[in-house]
Amino acid sequence: MAKVLVTGGAGFVGSALVRALLNRGEDVHVLARKSSHLVNLTGLKVQVHYGDVYYPESLRNAMKGAEVVYHTASVYRFFPWWKRTVPPIYKINIQGTQNVIQTAQEAGVKKLIYTSSIITMGIRKDGGLSNENTLLRKAQLASHYARSKYDAESLVLHEAGRGLLAVVVNPGMVIGPGDHKPTPSGEMIVKFLNRTYPGYFHTVFCLADVDDVAAGHIAAAEKGVVGSRYILCNQEHRSMKALFKILEKISGVRAPWIKFPYPLLLAFVYADEWSVRLIKHRPLMPSEGVNFCRSFLRCDNTKAVQELGYKTTPIEETLEKAVRWFRDHGYVHS
Repeated sequence: MAKVLVTGGAGFVGSALVRALLNRGEDVHVLARKSSHLVNLTGLKVQVHYGDVYYPESLRNAMKGAEVVYHTASVYRFFPWWKRTVPPIYKINIQGTQNVIQTAQEAGVKKLIYTSSIITMGIRKDGGLSNENTLLRKAQLASHYARSKYDAESLVLHEAGRGLLAVVVNPGMVIGPGDHKPTPSGEMIVKFLNRTYPGYFHTVFCLADVDDVAAGHIAAAEKGVVGSRYILCNQEHRSMKALFKILEKISGVRAPWIKFPYPLLLAFVYADEWSVRLIKHRPLMPSEGVNFCRSFLRCDNTKAVQELGYKTTPIEETLEKAVRWFRDHGYVHS
């Protein structure tokens, strides 16, 4: 069996990928920080290497002998507007990726798969579907997360142009079981189930089932063209109102019916985030996330379907799995 390494393999997407690789009989190794919760790896026959992508030496030890490396390790968060600098997100997402690239080159890795995000995709002015070639305007990178993922992805693509055998995958808003933190995507579902949201606002979501995304990573390693990007998401997009209606049908929790215009929403969000500096609490919705939602990004998965054989799970089924998992694991308080 060929050795494969998954950085961030204890995380939401990483652990789904680990399970998919194990089901194929792969020799799976995981790089995880000592502070990581390994609950997603419980009972799985994996070799865990404790370390951090920020520290090259721990990467070298974990990557030794690996033929394929899946670099899923990343900080995925949105921050309040007053957080002008967030060193950890750049340290892990950019410098960590640079370290992975350099170590993979030194180790002679046959394929590096980098987990990026659709947040690095350009947005069409006509409202059409964006694909891997849609021009991105830097003004779209309105969050620390977006800027860090764009810069990290650019590093990978630059080195691929110089001979690194690397492929980039760009998942949408990933949903499914195992989202322990939860991520901003899963947190939206948890807040809905706990009746936290007083209303909704106009936006669209490009959703992706976590198991579909895991399969897409493996397909990218086997079939992906070096230096290419692949959007991994459902072709069907849902507005927030439609998404909440689906969740209402699945969960029995009534969807909020008040629609907030953006000026009012942003006034509330900025005030809520300002109060965080005075009274310690988690913002209801980070302004970075709201501002990204205003972009109305809608993505086209045709390239992944045609070149990777990417398949998608119906959105309703994905949401049903997520709701069941969050309820079964104590995230829902009522």
